[in-house]
Amino acid sequence: MSGRVRKEIESAVGAIERGGVVILPTDTVYGLACDAFDRRAVGRIYRLKGRDALNPVVLFPSSFPQVASLVNEMPVDAVPVLLNLWPGALTAVFRASAAVPDFITRGTGKVGLRMPDDETALAVMRAFGKPLAVTSANMSGCPDPGTFGEAADAFSGCVDFALKGQEKAGRTVSTVVDFSCRPAKILRRGAMARARIAKFAGRLL
Repeated sequence: MSGRVRKEIESAVGAIERGGVVILPTDTVYGLACDAFDRRAVGRIYRLKGRDALNPVVLFPSSFPQVASLVNEMPVDAVPVLLNLWPGALTAVFRASAAVPDFITRGTGKVGLRMPDDETALAVMRAFGKPLAVTSANMSGCPDPGTFGEAADAFSGCVDFALKGQEKAGRTVSTVVDFSCRPAKILRRGAMARARIAKFAGRLL
């Protein structure tokens, strides 16, 4: 990682620590990210996107111990899925622990978690040290932002910092799997194939 990229990561983390919102690259589409425990910052993301107030955002935990603190009950069968497919384009939904604020769960009692397979995003997550609240960097109802330019154009002058990642063709959203029910079920098809998830999920999926 170059010195310039490290400096940009420091700037992004500083903006988040001050309650800001940043554009963050991931292994799928670009996202808007902030401190998951900062109610005002999370609310700002909703206003920027015009997001439905009942639609939860996903959390990016920086470590597996953090995951354990956010989940009320981790199904034993879900553990090999996370250990083998994270970091990756898989969002896993669980019943939320009491540590997850209501402005994240939005009355669902559930929380979606993901560790993206992107060096820049992971560096920001590790440096910040707490979960990030993240949602796609597009206006609600508009196409998902596959490039930095698309994300920056949508929120030019509205965010506190914008991090550019490696441009990749054919970006698509993550696959969402709900592990809070038995059997687990796919809520949204995306970048990670069902067959790859099922390889580690056993009878859970």
